Amino acid sequence: MRGIKAYRRAAAVSSDPMDLVVALYDGFLRYCYTAKRGIGEGSPAQAGPALSKAMEIVNELHISLDPNQDEAFTERLSSIYVYVNQQLLQANLHRDVARIDEVIRLMTELREAWAEAAIKLRSGEASAEPGGEAAAEPVEAVASAG
Repeated sequence: MRGIKAYRRAAAVSSDPMDLVVALYDGFLRYCYTAKRGIGEGSPAQAGPALSKAMEIVNELHISLDPNQDEAFTERLSSIYVYVNQQLLQANLHRDVARIDEVIRLMTELREAWAEAAIKLRSGEASAEPGGEAAAEPVEAVASAG
């Protein structure tokens, strides 16, 4: 088990930043599905910790925003992250699967945009510069989200 954890840590350190963002979104979605399952099975012991982990991931995404890159984009994304955490808190308090479904939909759109941008950037099809095609993918998703 130690070897797996060490491998994951090394992979995270050497990963492309956009791939790390996608990995955070993947983790967020996994925890949300675990929470939904826990609520459906009447297991607060499963749902509560999963929602807490999902909120921690959103907090990590939130604090990693760099307003120097694109202020309007980061402000909009910041608002989405605050909204997502509010929804998760309410979902936890009221065992409300509909709120979890809503944030899953929203965060899935963003995850797909980041993944597409990472692919374009790796293939050299687009620039990562603000305003470049790869940078536009998540910006467009944020503009249409919420």
